[in-house]
Amino acid sequence: MFFNDYVTTDRAAELCRIAEMTVRRKIYSGEFKVKDQINDRGNKVYYVQLSSLPTEAQIRYLEERRVKYDEPELEQSLETDLVTFRQRYGEEGMEKLLWKLDIVQRALNITNIHAKGQVTILRQKLAKDEGIGFRTLCDWIKNYETKGLAGLIRKEREDVGSSSFCLKALQIMMDLYLTPLKRSKTVSYEMMVKQAKKLGNTACKNCEFREGSVSRQKLIEHDPSLKECRGHNLTGLKYSHCEKSAIRILSDIPPEIEAMARQGRKYWEAHYLHKAKRAKPEQVNEVWFGDHYQWNCFCIDEDGNIGRPWLTAWYDMATGSLVGWCISMQPNSRTIAEAFIHASVKKKDVPFCGIPLVT
Repeated sequence: MFFNDYVTTDRAAELCRIAEMTVRRKIYSGEFKVKDQINDRGNKVYYVQLSSLPTEAQIRYLEERRVKYDEPELEQSLETDLVTFRQRYGEEGMEKLLWKLDIVQRALNITNIHAKGQVTILRQKLAKDEGIGFRTLCDWIKNYETKGLAGLIRKEREDVGSSSFCLKALQIMMDLYLTPLKRSKTVSYEMMVKQAKKLGNTACKNCEFREGSVSRQKLIEHDPSLKECRGHNLTGLKYSHCEKSAIRILSDIPPEIEAMARQGRKYWEAHYLHKAKRAKPEQVNEVWFGDHYQWNCFCIDEDGNIGRPWLTAWYDMATGSLVGWCISMQPNSRTIAEAFIHASVKKKDVPFCGIPLVT
């Protein structure tokens, strides 16, 4: 393994793409591990341990040790791949790439050192020691020999971001699933497939997700963010023939949306509606709250009109006691004020009086 290799400070600076003075500062701060030697002139010279350098520097060292770039474009390509790979996969991805590169280098060294009859056996042992399959190791070696470091860098699929279901097929399947009928995921998928076969090629002609369709032109006026289908073959709804793909998509629906559609609003409010939690006050007169209540009786007011009277009251939240009230035929701001004054004034044998902290 190369992890115990040492390089000079200027070589470390070249691998890290930084100034040699910066390397020396990192040595003095303890960030880079070094060993020192006395040269022929009697001066102390530092050698930096390769494993203490950043991951990109270690990868450059291994890659440049395999092949020396004669064309600047090839070296620039390596730099671009490393930068892009780090942005996408971070430090964890870089360390995994370094691990794969080291294993491949050791496997290639087996070819250079041992006879052909022993290469397969030794490579199988290497794969077993590293916890990977022998076929995987062979694929890594093949990709590295043909493409270099780029062969070990995981590439994004060209169809990433696309779905095996078109937007219309997804909409139909979700509409079938997100109903109070509570259809299973499998049944929803099967019913969508039947509708797709029934519609045939005509499904795309007036699809609201297809650019230029009459339905889309009407809907886009009200919803400019309406998604657009990427398919342009007009051969009917696109859907996966794998039921598990549909089940996986339906399983990704947020539970609160599924609860509202399948269980109803009452169930959703009980399980998913955010509620404010308020601690009950511990002191009397700390918090009061007011309310109105209409009595279940009739009476005659001073003008001779018959009606049900109203109670306007203030309550102490700590004790639940009625602290002030006012009875009228029609509650309004005046009755609220009268009830509050009644609660605030001192009354005989009543502990509630004064102004509360919160109302």
